[in-house]
Amino acid sequence: MSFCNRLREARKGSGMTQSQMADALGIAKSTLSGYENGTSEPSINMIGEIIKLLGVDANYLWQDSADFTVSVSFDEMKLIENYRSLDDHSKSIVDFVLHEELDRSEVNK
Repeated sequence: MSFCNRLREARKGSGMTQSQMADALGIAKSTLSGYENGTSEPSINMIGEIIKLLGVDANYLWQDSADFTVSVSFDEMKLIENYRSLDDHSKSIVDFVLHEELDRSEVNK
């Protein structure tokens, strides 16, 4: 998936319309539409504003361009961000539940 598609996916995942996002960034809706259609590219400063507004990592927006071997959706990125914000005790609980569920699903196959 390209930058323009990731940008659109992240915007929709955040629940914003193009108009809402354009207003929040202080740009015209047509400018944002150009970013999402791949007909124009944001400046480095605008990229910083987009990342901050959407709460995504730059790596997410350029994931496929960087030759990653694992594809990560917007929802998965949010789960990763949430997991990283947990303390060690909470992470151990999430890890335990995840491993138990993986084991359970393997038994049920």
